[in-house]
Amino acid sequence: MRKAVVTVTGLLPVAYIPPDFASGQRTAMKYARLLGLCLCFIFLPSESSADNGGGGYSEIPPVTVLTAGFTSHTEAVSAGAKEEEKIEVLFRLKLRDEQGLDELLRRQSDPLSPQFRKWITPQEFVERHSPEQSVVDEVVAHLKSKGLEVTRISANRLLIWASGTNSQLKAALSQPGEQYHAGPIHRYTLQGSGRTSHPLSAVLAVIIGLEEQQWQSTTHAPSSTPPEDHPGLSPQLVSTTYSFPNANNQRAPQPYGGEGNTIAIISFGLYSRQDVEQYWQAFGIRRTGTITDVVFAGGPPLEKNNLETTLDLEQAGAQAPGADILMYLGNRPDSAWFTKILDAVVNEDKAQVVSISWSFCETDSPSAYMPMADLFKQGAVQGMAFFSASGDRGAYRCSEPSATSAACPASDPNVTAVGGTSLTLSTDGTRRNETAWSGSGGAASGLFARPLWQLGVGPAIYDFRLAADVALVSDPNTGYATYHQGQWQLLGGTSFAAPNWAAFWTLASQASGIHLGPANPALYRICTAQPGCGGAFLDITAGANGGGQGTGLPAGPGWDYPTGWGVPNGVMLIEQLSGFPPISQRRAFRTAFLCLTSHMHQLDDNVAGMTFSCSIASKRAQPMPSTDALACCGRCPESGSAQETIQQWDSLLPSCC
Repeated sequence: MRKAVVTVTGLLPVAYIPPDFASGQRTAMKYARLLGLCLCFIFLPSESSADNGGGGYSEIPPVTVLTAGFTSHTEAVSAGAKEEEKIEVLFRLKLRDEQGLDELLRRQSDPLSPQFRKWITPQEFVERHSPEQSVVDEVVAHLKSKGLEVTRISANRLLIWASGTNSQLKAALSQPGEQYHAGPIHRYTLQGSGRTSHPLSAVLAVIIGLEEQQWQSTTHAPSSTPPEDHPGLSPQLVSTTYSFPNANNQRAPQPYGGEGNTIAIISFGLYSRQDVEQYWQAFGIRRTGTITDVVFAGGPPLEKNNLETTLDLEQAGAQAPGADILMYLGNRPDSAWFTKILDAVVNEDKAQVVSISWSFCETDSPSAYMPMADLFKQGAVQGMAFFSASGDRGAYRCSEPSATSAACPASDPNVTAVGGTSLTLSTDGTRRNETAWSGSGGAASGLFARPLWQLGVGPAIYDFRLAADVALVSDPNTGYATYHQGQWQLLGGTSFAAPNWAAFWTLASQASGIHLGPANPALYRICTAQPGCGGAFLDITAGANGGGQGTGLPAGPGWDYPTGWGVPNGVMLIEQLSGFPPISQRRAFRTAFLCLTSHMHQLDDNVAGMTFSCSIASKRAQPMPSTDALACCGRCPESGSAQETIQQWDSLLPSCC
């Protein structure tokens, strides 16, 4: 019997803004943006496929959404399946105290908060923000009473999988006098006076669709055949170009391998261990970290040798050879399977960094994304950093050139969207020029409000989350060397950028000696606190992401859509990400910093990282109108730990500054 899949999800998160966003709320957001600018000053001292030849980026087929306009759930269900057809259903339960969860996320990214980088465990998440067990029991009992079989309950109690016939599903969801209304974005909500007494009142039924798509994954070679002497980007070229602190970069002051850290890679389809071993051997990569496959059974057989899975593992494994890698592999790239895999990644909580090179268009099925958004939020408060490819179709990910659009999950605020660049190298392998790649995804989200850390960044006309956040070379005409099915290929796409960024974040965590957690708040804090991001990024200022379909959105000075803040200057970025001292000492440092900056126009690049001494600050001040600050700094130790420097400054403030 053919098995269809229906996903029933819950309320859209607080961050969701519908298309008919009220003008009063827009005004409030503008005031919030101004507040965000002020907060930036307060926190300053603390710290696939493409028509144009893209490749290496795999696309999740859009969920088939039931046609809008249904007036009852009976019509909606029967339109998609026969009465006795077997249906697999996913119910999304509402988060408990989501406002408190959002506040916790804010505090975890605030260097002045006692909760800064204090990540919680999955069990603590359940205790604070999952629905009560009694709510889950009530839902399960109701579903079973209508003949549905409950097949799985997620460890965080947010998701319930069940199966049954179409008629059983209708019986479970129906209630006399209750109507099911199709909202403006195909979300189906329970309406009527009896809603609060419905046994499923803890679940807002959103019928996403009957998914019948076959797996589609395409990867393209360059639009023109590369010359014989162009072997493609090696791990060494990438590492050296972007100053990764590993053995691939001979100029690294100290090489790291990511030891003690774990990367999770989410993909669909299996890979050949012989292929990836051949790739690493060819480039002299000596891996010491483990590789563990977590394969999800059910449905059609997994493809035995998937290109996306292969290249993700080759790239991440080469740049973080000492990190353990968990390969979470499903058999069909649709929203239901992705949610199932992401649920396991987050609740098992074994990885600090997650790489994702699959996506779907926001507007195809926004309701389908909401269970994933809950999971990304949970992962963030647990300290997970998610890196997702921004896409290979430029700014027009979801539509014709008449409107720009973003892709999920890159547009999620708790995910770092990795855009792409076109890199031109000199004959000696050094960077000659770098511009935004035409295929790089990047646009304003239609689902998520602009997060606090992004207020004041980018165009002021949008109240939505903006992507991308960062970038790396992706143009297939530059091309990465890839070994797949026993042969070398030259490929590109933001699929290569995401696992390389995930590997870099692993190196950064090891080098800094701290669990860095989600990347976005830290990266935006660094770049909004200092001109030019304090040297942590190379700003990409030319090019646009038209993707061969239109003019696209241009790159420019500072943050931009195709490349975010730009490409990393790895060693410098890690210095900026260095740890902070205890809260009492951070406050003392903040006071001293504000005092000194009253006389200085610029301090050392490493202010946010607490890695400078007074003598360095004195030399970097340009200009210093008053000698008072210099005299104060002259009484500080020439060297020593950040803690010793802060204590000295704190004692000197009353008499000096």
